[in-house]
Amino acid sequence: MRISRITGIMNKLMNAGQLESWLEYMKVRERLQELPEEPVVAYAGTSGSFTEDAAINSFGPDSQRVACRQFEDVFKSVLAGTADCGVIPVENSTTGAVRDISELLLEYGCTISGETEVGVCHCLLGVPGGGIGRIRKVVSHEQSLFQCAEYLDGHPDWELVPCVNNALAARDTAKAADPECAAIASRRAGEIYGLEILEEGINTSGVNATRFLIVTQGTVPSDESAPRKVSLSFGTPHVPGALYKILGIFESRELNLCRIESRPSGRKNWEYLFFVDFTGIFSDELLDSLVRELILNTTELTFLGCYPERNRP
Repeated sequence: MRISRITGIMNKLMNAGQLESWLEYMKVRERLQELPEEPVVAYAGTSGSFTEDAAINSFGPDSQRVACRQFEDVFKSVLAGTADCGVIPVENSTTGAVRDISELLLEYGCTISGETEVGVCHCLLGVPGGGIGRIRKVVSHEQSLFQCAEYLDGHPDWELVPCVNNALAARDTAKAADPECAAIASRRAGEIYGLEILEEGINTSGVNATRFLIVTQGTVPSDESAPRKVSLSFGTPHVPGALYKILGIFESRELNLCRIESRPSGRKNWEYLFFVDFTGIFSDELLDSLVRELILNTTELTFLGCYPERNRP
């Protein structure tokens, strides 16, 4: 009913591409989903990963959790219905956006329904009795290697090997039992896999934290009277002032634009999409109005989700 009523008005204002963006937005908003009391939660990595920590933060230590090897597998699990929701990292306070997550959100069409934040303290883990002096190779996720760059620069002889997940690096290091190989992961991962903490807190920034998203098939309803966050992506016309004009749409509604990231569209050289998050206390009607105006001033728009804004510590 809501879709047909508003779409009748929008038919008169939008071209075919804009109308398609509007219809997709309305479908996402109307595709409601209630999470069960004990949802099955998919996460990337294995036991001891920071992503599992994020799942525990959001759903408790006794939650049903499904480990997935890669980020993409989390999206596949949610869409296949083998998990009610998934947890994925999106950005780090030290190294910025986590590579490929923005593209995966567009590719799989999952909806962002929540967020959480995990403090990150990286440890250098080795086999018991090995010692730092014997290390020749260090394995971890590329984000972890970046976050520990200053420490690792002090050991130029070490071979740095990126892998899909730091907890998997810890597990494989324990299995190999090679004193020349170490992993960068959490203290909890070291305890789970029986590794020795050779150095703790080796990340460059002492306030290192990662933000995680909770993704679902549908939209989990959120309270209009409480602070909410919206994530979306859009393209802009290739004319002077296009982005400036779009940013003014947020300012005119007193919405706080808290994140903006540009990513190659993958369709044409030097064509970019902007991924933004904004926060505020706003009604669904104001959100509809905002999205309508954005669509009329962008070349394309994808609504990624509206969800409660987390309380920062």
